[in-house]
Order: sequence, then structure tokens, then C-alpha cells
Amino acid sequence: MGIRTWLGGSTLALFLVVAPAALASTDHAVSGTSSMKYTLTVFGGFGCNPPSEPLCRYRITGTYAEDSGYMGSGRMKGRIILDYTNVTEAGQCVPTKGVLKFDNGGGWVRAALAKGQVSCPQPDPDLLDQSWSLTVKPGAGNMAAVTSGLLTWTSTVARDASGNLLGDAAWSGTLVSVP
Repeated sequence: MGIRTWLGGSTLALFLVVAPAALASTDHAVSGTSSMKYTLTVFGGFGCNPPSEPLCRYRITGTYAEDSGYMGSGRMKGRIILDYTNVTEAGQCVPTKGVLKFDNGGGWVRAALAKGQVSCPQPDPDLLDQSWSLTVKPGAGNMAAVTSGLLTWTSTVARDASGNLLGDAAWSGTLVSVP
């Protein structure tokens, strides 16, 4: 709040300037499923041939459906990097980082894997379990003015003969928006 004066001719006018009330945020519970393919993208330092080339980069494409209807359904995409640099034994979990984007055609929600996430091999090394925490990021194209949120992601993906990963995921959490 502030006071401004204006002097016009011989009249002194006093205006009271009031800041608009802060908009309250709204939490939206969401949950859904995704079906995706992680395409191995070999380039530069991402050779995906541990131990000599320990970084594996995957481009993610697929679809999603959200149960409450808040996010609707649509396409998802993103990228993850599995880092085998310090993986020294079979069965050890692999540090994983990346970004996922859910796009319903009218807007999107972008979520980054929280620091410290891993992908863990099952007894079959071509199957990876993923239980991740995702932090929703704000952005100009976010659906319904989503500003933040947290999601949990659970999936098992299987490696095919080309090194790609295929699988389904279940996810849930809360998106925060400004009305």
C-alpha cells in the first residue's frame, strides 16, 4: 500500500494505491498411468557402453492418462540419463536424472527427477525398476497455471535388443496452481 499525490493546477489530489490481495494457490491431487519407450541416444560422451562409456541417455516418448481429469490425457516426452560411472557390481542401482513432460495439447506439466533418484536392476539385468520423486517446474506453457508440485513415479522397464527401454508407469501426487 502506498500514498501518491498529484498536483494539478491549484488542486492537490491524494490517491491511495492498494496492492491486490495475493492469490491463494490451489492443490490438485492427480494420478495416472503412462506407456512409454525410452530410445537410446548415443552421441558425444553418451556411449552407453560401461565401464568405458558410462553415460546412457534416453529420449522418452509415449502417452499418458490422468484419472481425475485435471491433466486429461495426451503425449509425454522427456529425457533421462543413467550414469554407470560408480556402478561397480551387478545388481547395483544406477543414478538417474532427467525431465518428463506431460502435454495434453492445451498445455503441459514439466517435472524433473529430484536429486538422488536411481533405476535398479531386477535379477534380470534387462529389467529396471524405477521409483522416482519428481519435482514439478513452473513455466509459461504450464496447464492451468501450474506453479509447482510433487509426483511419485513407479515403473518397470525392459531393455529390448536395440538397447531401448519399454514399459508402463503409474504416478500420483499433487500439482499446485494459482487460480
